[in-house]
Amino acid sequence: QPKAKLIGVVQAGFPIHSDGFEGENLNMSLDELIVRNPVSTFFMRVSGLSMKNIGIFEGDLVVVDRSRGAKNGDVVVCYLDQGFTLKRLQTNGKEARLIAEDGLMPELKLGADDDTVWGVVTAVVRQLH
Repeated sequence: QPKAKLIGVVQAGFPIHSDGFEGENLNMSLDELIVRNPVSTFFMRVSGLSMKNIGIFEGDLVVVDRSRGAKNGDVVVCYLDQGFTLKRLQTNGKEARLIAEDGLMPELKLGADDDTVWGVVTAVVRQLH
């Protein structure tokens, strides 16, 4: 079965010269490329726009690793009120908050004994067309 090819680097600023586009076989699937811990990693489809200011949009797939410990600033999936939510984790000593990245939704405070972080987002997959 044909594999996608890795053909080099594309500059997101000023153009750079490339000598050719033959490339090399990627020799791995997308999940092999972006998943480090397959047993504890899941894909979730995003619904809503509360994370749009950091480039996560409705319809995107987020890659969520449940084996990673969440740190301040991580984008996380949390289980609250019998449902999942996608937010940025902000910690300050004993206090933890979930921050939306749209400038509209209020932050959510997590109690000291809350074990609501379900997993850490490690990648975003988006199909443009």
